[in-house]
Amino acid sequence: MLTNGHLLAAADSAGFDLLVTLDRGFLHQHNMSGRRIAVAVLIIETQSIPGFLAAIKKLSAQLESLPAGTITSIQ
Repeated sequence: MLTNGHLLAAADSAGFDLLVTLDRGFLHQHNMSGRRIAVAVLIIETQSIPGFLAAIKKLSAQLESLPAGTITSIQ
């Protein structure tokens, strides 16, 4: 199992464009300087299928505008 920092580094070095997480800690715990990957933190109201589907719909609407090296909260 990888810690968040190691997961972020592994995904970035593997060439991933985006890491999607529910972990709100990403918003304040990671330095994105020099990263080529974007991180999207899904903020969901309820951990239910409708809650996840609403968050995924919002994420899909913003996919093209998530710049590399940033962490974005998707609410």
